[in-house]
Amino acid sequence: MKFGQLVLIVRRRLIRPLLQRLCWWWHRQELEAWQLVAKDALAIQDLGGVLHAFAQQQRFEWPYQIEGLLFDRMSRPTDDAFTLALLRGVEALPHLRDHHRFYAAVAAGYLALMSDDEKALEGLRLEIETRAGLDQICMPFRGSGHRNREHEFKQMISARVCLLQFALREGDQSLAHRIAKANLYLMQSILWNRLPADVLYRSTSNAVRGLMPLALDPVNLPIFHESLSQLHQELSRPRYRSSISQAKENHLAFLQEVLVLLNTIHTDGRSVQSLQACRQLMINCSAEGVSFGAMKFYWVSGG
Repeated sequence: MKFGQLVLIVRRRLIRPLLQRLCWWWHRQELEAWQLVAKDALAIQDLGGVLHAFAQQQRFEWPYQIEGLLFDRMSRPTDDAFTLALLRGVEALPHLRDHHRFYAAVAAGYLALMSDDEKALEGLRLEIETRAGLDQICMPFRGSGHRNREHEFKQMISARVCLLQFALREGDQSLAHRIAKANLYLMQSILWNRLPADVLYRSTSNAVRGLMPLALDPVNLPIFHESLSQLHQELSRPRYRSSISQAKENHLAFLQEVLVLLNTIHTDGRSVQSLQACRQLMINCSAEGVSFGAMKFYWVSGG
């Protein structure tokens, strides 16, 4: 490792976090006050009040209330329309961290799917597709030094599986196939050891979901199977043990479930049961429109 790279890592991992915490401590009373303002505004669904309080917090890069909104669904308001407007408002806040802006858009996308909000879906689909980067060829991902949710690989996979839910809802098997091919290219071109172990492991289930449309295609099924087998072999390396033990979701079990299904399709051929299993494994939310649209997906002819 070059000296300049070492300096950057020390600055990012040690010096900047230390300075950030000193800033929070110095302004702790003001931050506590703005948190209370946001909490009270949320209680009465005062959208402008919440967003103003969040904006004041972002002057100090205080992330915790916004992260609760983005990553803890149980802490969100129960009114979907208000929450959707809040997420869109958060996305537009100045001084917001890039990954918070990204996940605000993705969370809004899932909520629009759940509430079947046609107007919101229309605006969000293009934004999610842009973030998914389906036509992006060169992807120089960072090797380390950033948290799981901040990593570009994790964000790209999250955007693509969200876009897949839009494709399922619309019964758009062509778009789903584009997503799968983009994921396949990504999985084949990236060097696993260039990704942090935690990022790759926690992205596994959504990466596999994004590849699932290839299971319906006899031309691409073998290479899909090979790609997943290589991923399974990679995740057996010691560097993933900590992530596997700490993650709430069992991503390895999901990968193994898909491999069993692909083996069944290979040995027993296509069936109604395996088709339905493929459809279900693509789904990543409980929106009725997504489940209904997935029924329009069928085996691709040929092969």
